[in-house]
Amino acid sequence: MKKFVLLLLSLLIVVNCAMAKVQEFDVYKDKNPKASKILYNVILRDNEWTKEKASEVFNVYLDRVLAFFVDLNDDGTKEIVGIIESTAFSCKQGLQIFILHKENGKYKDISDGMNFEPQYKIKILDDKTSGFKDILIYSIDLRHIPWSEAPYTPHTFKYYKGKYVYEFETKQ
Repeated sequence: MKKFVLLLLSLLIVVNCAMAKVQEFDVYKDKNPKASKILYNVILRDNEWTKEKASEVFNVYLDRVLAFFVDLNDDGTKEIVGIIESTAFSCKQGLQIFILHKENGKYKDISDGMNFEPQYKIKILDDKTSGFKDILIYSIDLRHIPWSEAPYTPHTFKYYKGKYVYEFETKQ
């Protein structure tokens, strides 16, 4: 009986350690107003939009920006990960995820058109590529009809050649 209890405790410790290697963020629950405002301003800056043009032409509003801070490369400076619920940044593949990295005091978008049909949960893995943590997102498999019954499929994004890209792009 003692051996069984020790085995069970060991198994629980191993499982707990394995689970600790993933940080899960829900863009609604973990939304950070400061991170969201920074992402919003970077989008305006990079696209050379005024607030009026962003809202009237592209349907981009600050309250539809969902972002959070997370250190993706363990350098002590937190990156910003987020989405914008807007027709300007969505397509038949879903919403676009933005990842901002601070370089020389200025945020730069290091995502490369990462689109997904949102589950609104983003997982940051401990596994790294080129010094940055890999990102796992589950999205609806849009090949499945009807979409309301579509299964969620995992997509891994890795930092490769200065941008976060789909995992398969790192193998070409």
